[in-house]
Amino acid sequence: MTAPRSPTSGRPDASDNPASEAWLSDFELGPPLEAGTYTETRRARRRHDDRAVVLRIAKAPRRSFAAVRRALVRESEVLRGVDHPAIPALLDVVEQKGHLALVIEDHGGHRLDALLDRVPRVAPLPALAIALEVADALAAIHRLDEPHGSLRPELIELTEQGMVYVHGVGQHYIHELRGAEETLALPEHMSPEQILGDPPDDRSDVFLFGMLTYHMLAGSAPFTAEASGVSHQIRHQQAEVLANVVADLPEGLDRAVARCLEKRPRDRYPDMASVSSELVRIL
Repeated sequence: MTAPRSPTSGRPDASDNPASEAWLSDFELGPPLEAGTYTETRRARRRHDDRAVVLRIAKAPRRSFAAVRRALVRESEVLRGVDHPAIPALLDVVEQKGHLALVIEDHGGHRLDALLDRVPRVAPLPALAIALEVADALAAIHRLDEPHGSLRPELIELTEQGMVYVHGVGQHYIHELRGAEETLALPEHMSPEQILGDPPDDRSDVFLFGMLTYHMLAGSAPFTAEASGVSHQIRHQQAEVLANVVADLPEGLDRAVARCLEKRPRDRYPDMASVSSELVRIL
């Protein structure tokens, strides 16, 4: 595989609808996976090699493009730097006529949120296996001094072969742009300190991991109120004890998830490597 091309500078054309532009003619576009303020994420098929990919497309207007471009370039650098089998690789950076898209591996699986819509909950052992893969991937990101910052079921890909992939690596640079209204802005995908405006870090990822794992095991998120109510729950209320919701948990798993969900960062596991080690012990 050739090294991804480095993006060059430029400004977008007048159109703010990148998915309709001729510059993406090498891609057969699928429906959007996510559409935020400044980016659109789509599944696609690259025509010249018939490869399934995910496109992260800048869709900012002229006045915002320079800042969005810098964020996506930084995102591409993070993807280049991380080497882990559960993190899809950056294949290319496409920039033409001032437009920009990241081309990322797509393994053709379904997303965890779709699974959680179909089943009451994920059985403890499969959930633990998925959680362990996610924890290892997050630990690899953290070794680069990078948080994930937006972990949620929509960003976990599961394949029929049993592989687990973590998407969204580096996307926090887009979310940190002033005025961004990306999916991360929803409080149910934030740690207590992120709700208060702090930037994501390793221990906020531990909290988000705890919410993801709880959701798999219980069949619902640990905090479920509407809008500002869920922000209050995340900051001030304890989640229902997992062992009271799920009867057949492996010994110690409920305590591990509860520690991830501690309100104060210093009360959580110090890093995802520690979480991973604990899950291996439980498994």
